Amino acid sequence: MKDGWSVFYITKNAWEEMLRDINNAQSSIYFEQYLFNDLEKGEIGKIFLEALINKAKEGVKVKLLIDSVGSTDFFFSSETVNLEEHGIDLRFHALSRKNILSNIFPNLYRDHRKVLVIDEKIGYIGGVVIGQKMEHWRDTQVRIENDFVPLLKNSFDAIWNSLEKTSARPHQYMNRHLNENAEGFLGNCPREKDKALRKEILSKISRSRKRVWITTPYFVPSRKMVRVIKKAARRNVDVR
Repeated sequence: MKDGWSVFYITKNAWEEMLRDINNAQSSIYFEQYLFNDLEKGEIGKIFLEALINKAKEGVKVKLLIDSVGSTDFFFSSETVNLEEHGIDLRFHALSRKNILSNIFPNLYRDHRKVLVIDEKIGYIGGVVIGQKMEHWRDTQVRIENDFVPLLKNSFDAIWNSLEKTSARPHQYMNRHLNENAEGFLGNCPREKDKALRKEILSKISRSRKRVWITTPYFVPSRKMVRVIKKAARRNVDVR
């Protein structure tokens, strides 16, 4: 670990560390996931749920925020009742219950984040999901144990609170979670006109001087992104 940051590149390795921290939780667990499936005995989803239930039984506050499209099996399973019976606070970023065809575009606005905050002291963020077939995938997950964790908790709270039934604008939430040095996390929401994350990436590439290395499973760049990347390469930035 360097300055409170640890990086995992294989999903299984990240799971093991996440479960270790969950099992050691003393006060709170806040877990946000896009894909959380495989809930049969011995499968990874069930293993995580059992760990969360055990902590809830010990009096640890557990909040679980799941996307209903990425986690369809979970959404329609009996586990939802089981978790709530054990005192786990569960919310889904759900499908519109109206005509699915007429509401297809609103239903594309998903919660694709993967966030875990434990005791407000340890945080995880990255691409790792909870699905058995991803066990040996090359992915990136960062474990955080420093002053950035409260900012990550604020980010979780913003999404959680946006799903309140009384929320007038449930898809609008704070994009920036920064400390006094303007360091922190940037969120993004498809319904927001202010694409903070996209703007920040474009800005960083535009001002790059040494290198731009990109690793992503989703690379469908806009014309503006292509122009910015080409300009960086032309000024001898190492673009990969």
